[in-house]
Amino acid sequence: MHCGRVAHPYYTGGETPVAPSAIKPDGGTFTPDGQAEFVEPRALGTEELPALVEDYVGAARRAVAAGADGVELHAANGYLLHQFIASGTNTRTDGYGTDLAGRIRFPIEVATAVAAAIGPEKVGIRISPGHPFNDITETEIHATYDALIRGLAPLDLAYLHVLDTTGYAGYPVLEQARAL
Repeated sequence: MHCGRVAHPYYTGGETPVAPSAIKPDGGTFTPDGQAEFVEPRALGTEELPALVEDYVGAARRAVAAGADGVELHAANGYLLHQFIASGTNTRTDGYGTDLAGRIRFPIEVATAVAAAIGPEKVGIRISPGHPFNDITETEIHATYDALIRGLAPLDLAYLHVLDTTGYAGYPVLEQARAL
């Protein structure tokens, strides 16, 4: 998991949080000093993305080496992978957000690399279509998650963990996922 734009400099050694785009979320987070407002994140450069994929891979390898049965990639609840998926937090024009295919590209690259590193049977992924947590806004929810699930299907991951968002999106994601 990577917090992306909902991290805070207090927890990042003073560094500005990173995100797909420099869009400040509403709200804040708790620190030992009390509630702190979120800050405007720094948009990740395209050249930074391969190293970030390797961070996910390294974390997965360390988890398995430490005895974990596997890992769950967190592409939900407004964290970094969800920020790439969501149209309201990803306004990139470099092929990692230019359109629907671009918005799902980075999460699929992460899932592909982690599955290759530790085995797809040890990788799950969590999604939350349409869930507004951490100031996420999404358009094209049905099309986006259909494309994401179709893009993940060939990886044969251990599972897809879906936060039931029917109250948010009215989207029957489970039926669509089971059909693949």
